[in-house]
Amino acid sequence: MTQAAVGTTIGAYRIVRAIGEGGWSTVYEVEAPGGQRLALKRLRDGLAPEALARFRREVESLRRLDHPGVLRLLDAGLDGAAPYLVTPLVHGTSVRALMSRSALGVDERSETRGVGSLGVEGAVSIAIAAADGVAAIHAGGLVHRDLKPENLMVGADGQVVVIDLGLALGPEHSRHTSEHALTGSVPYMSPEQIDDRAPSAASDVWALGVILYEAIAGRRPFERARQSEEVAAILGGRCAPLADVAPACPPELSRLIASCLAAAPAQRPVDGAALAAALVRLVDWTAPARLGEARALMVADPARHAAWIRELRVELVRGDVERALAAGDAFAASRALDRGLVTAPDDPRMRALVDRVMAASSAASGQELGRSTVRGYAAAPPPARTRVVAIASVPSASVAAPRRARWPWLVGGTLAAGGLIAAIAIGARGGDDHPAAVISPPAPAITVDAASPASRPAHVLPSKPASEVAP
Repeated sequence: MTQAAVGTTIGAYRIVRAIGEGGWSTVYEVEAPGGQRLALKRLRDGLAPEALARFRREVESLRRLDHPGVLRLLDAGLDGAAPYLVTPLVHGTSVRALMSRSALGVDERSETRGVGSLGVEGAVSIAIAAADGVAAIHAGGLVHRDLKPENLMVGADGQVVVIDLGLALGPEHSRHTSEHALTGSVPYMSPEQIDDRAPSAASDVWALGVILYEAIAGRRPFERARQSEEVAAILGGRCAPLADVAPACPPELSRLIASCLAAAPAQRPVDGAALAAALVRLVDWTAPARLGEARALMVADPARHAAWIRELRVELVRGDVERALAAGDAFAASRALDRGLVTAPDDPRMRALVDRVMAASSAASGQELGRSTVRGYAAAPPPARTRVVAIASVPSASVAAPRRARWPWLVGGTLAAGGLIAAIAIGARGGDDHPAAVISPPAPAITVDAASPASRPAHVLPSKPASEVAP
């Protein structure tokens, strides 16, 4: 059967329009007998047994799940010899489409967003909802095995829905849909899936880690020019930490994503629920209960969403700086300001705060300022030593916190305001190009070994996306 014509029926459902087409099936918007608009997925005629097996697996998997974050099965049947299934119609767009749309509107001069990036806040917001839906799949005894941006839909109401459970694996299923073949989307397949080992809930966590990395950085963590090279990188676990690729990514989030991408499943968050909980703890820009509204705004008006996030970030930073200055902690004020300069480097409120923070730093530094360095201009160093640096507490982990200590950002912001910044190097070694103290908020204290310079992991060059193993 070719594509069904508008006005014809499949089962009890009248075709309104075709809304998607793949190698094995066509998805239609249909009208139910009661007038409700739904989505109907019909398999093509004359497909191989493996396609039919995959379709049956999707129907079986959907029947055992009931969660708003997972596509719900409403009906299933046969149209001639071809099976079909009916689900609610998701009014929205895929995460892949959101990233593609973002790529068209990116300011190439900005270092806070990569090409195709959704920004830290947007990407984390989507990942939390996606992990919640995947948690329901795991609670139902299934592993999705084919998570990718195309299979995550963001509705107009902000609800993220996981779709396409054709490869979902339960205890009763074989890992192979045909003899000696594994199917999936290579860039999002965990090492154990590629290596033909048994997948688990941690395999889906790995895929969510890849999606989150890509949504922030604008490219996949293991991306290479050739698919074979990407497979080798996945199996070897070779990728740059996200904080080294996307300056706006806070260290806490970079470490969490690195744990999702660990080669050993036991080193990852155990399942979707554990990942969702870990991500929620990093949300400081709005109440977690309002993330759905934020996602709805991102779908409807991405420019307005970006402006809203920017304004929230500026106000959060201003509050942190004001509190730090009131407490006489110029160093904490500088760190808070650095977060603001990553998000809004040209905002006049940030430039005004630069002058205030630097004035406070100069007044409060005393003898320590005499030992300070501006990057590239070092005073005579004191003897190497280990110090404990107290850090002012903050209400929650900051998603816009900087990686390491981004003094170049602070220097750039100050010069733009017509001032000068002194980046205080605590216990720095003479002539060393790196700060000696690496601060990662929030924590009560950090022990810093001034004799050990920070290491720099190798970067991964961007390249063309790899193709999938099977449709």
